[in-house]
Amino acid sequence: MEMKWTVKSVVALAVVFSVAANGAELKPETEQGWEDYLVRAQARMTDRLQCRFLWVDESEQRLKRVRAGEFVIAPIQPKMPIAVRHGLVHDWIGAAFIPGVHIEDVITTVREYDRYVEFYAPSVTDMQVIGQSENPEQASDRFILTMVNKSFFSKRGLECESVSNYVRLDAHHWYSQSHGVRIQEWAQYGTSRQHKLPAGQGTGYLWNVSTMSRYEERDGGVYVEIEALALSRDVPVEFRMVAYPIIKKVSQSALETSLDQTRTAVKKRATTAKIDYKESQ
Repeated sequence: MEMKWTVKSVVALAVVFSVAANGAELKPETEQGWEDYLVRAQARMTDRLQCRFLWVDESEQRLKRVRAGEFVIAPIQPKMPIAVRHGLVHDWIGAAFIPGVHIEDVITTVREYDRYVEFYAPSVTDMQVIGQSENPEQASDRFILTMVNKSFFSKRGLECESVSNYVRLDAHHWYSQSHGVRIQEWAQYGTSRQHKLPAGQGTGYLWNVSTMSRYEERDGGVYVEIEALALSRDVPVEFRMVAYPIIKKVSQSALETSLDQTRTAVKKRATTAKIDYKESQ
């Protein structure tokens, strides 16, 4: 059953946010818990490359829904978020199907970083490319992305420096991994008083991020799967019963929005490329 945004849940979220707004610090043991979890997540990714590539292929019903145009999203395990010392790991996987395009259209679009502000508005407000590989088989890119969190209570900005690696397995299969190497929070973002906090300090609603994605061309289009992982500060025990369902809803919604925006960007780019090709003939 879909969770309703009741007055009680909004008030609880406000209280949790006000506690976070007092400030937090990323502790070494929290960061280590995150790194340990990433090792296990990457091992799962490696296993998929050796056997069943797509998560949607594990369920006939799941595949049918995605093939029909739905976004299918689920936590990587029933208990979510996952507690580490003084923090929480959020790990969700989502899948979408983009009909009428080729895998090259998808890879080119997701690496078109200078258009991220257009593709992923309004959350992404700025993008700076540090380095981008021209290798068509195996690419390593580095960039700085600025995101905005607009809640009921505040406007927070995050500057995320990440490294993304793309690998072509064959003509119909690619995968990628993106990991945050530096995240800093902007306090009072968008105002004349905005300022960047030191890394590891701030509200702690997002300490680090990582994504692992798979792309497969078949059935007249491309399947896109994204496993999105994030590290945040913990929630006080007295607020967990109400806060955890809200956090899950936000995580699910964010991944669905990302898949939707990616599909829209890929289809738009592919359509424009076809029109340009016809006009050149």
